[in-house]
Amino acid sequence: LDAIHSYQMRTQTAMSLYSHNLSALVLLVDNHFESYYGVQHEFVQLCQSLNEFHFDSFSKQIKHIQERVMPSYAGRRNLNLGDCYVTRHSNLANVHVVFHLVTDDSLKTNEVNSRHEIMSSLRNILRVAHMYDIKTISIPLLLVDEMDEEILTVAWCLRRAEIVLKCVKGFLIEMASLSTGVEQGTIQFLVPKGISEELFTSLANLIPEIFRLANSLILRTSP
Repeated sequence: LDAIHSYQMRTQTAMSLYSHNLSALVLLVDNHFESYYGVQHEFVQLCQSLNEFHFDSFSKQIKHIQERVMPSYAGRRNLNLGDCYVTRHSNLANVHVVFHLVTDDSLKTNEVNSRHEIMSSLRNILRVAHMYDIKTISIPLLLVDEMDEEILTVAWCLRRAEIVLKCVKGFLIEMASLSTGVEQGTIQFLVPKGISEELFTSLANLIPEIFRLANSLILRTSP
């Protein structure tokens, strides 16, 4: 049943490939094209296990980025913290576009602010999503894939989530100012596996606090 469900989801995603309702994922990766670890490794294995009939294979897309795109646009072949490259997919469930965001271990030990390279890259990702009809995007809330309880304390997680949410809110306000009409979209915030239920609840409670909706103001006129 899981295989059938997965096939149905992938088919539905492929059918919406040229719609105005694309879906994207922000995937945290390291600064190497050839080596993959953790979630990145699982993602590559998934791509390689499924036939890609529409776009180039994942390995060909990566090779093109490494050999053509990086030297032409960045003037280098190596990846730095905050770099982002994009792959396109027609064979995944609920994902058409993947933004590969380069991170490193400094994100676990150092604080980030709105001017950090990662935040600048996240802003650019949301701008691209806005420009190309990506209506659903999933973002790692803590900008890490794994929980390290010795480093990622509850207080640390709440601080990181708060700055990410506030920056995303600011980016969305900026994108809205560029729109000519009313647009709707969905942002999904992902958390690492293994977080406690208490921490999950605290993180979830941050969202309505930061993305607070103003109460409607109703004006009445007397006859």
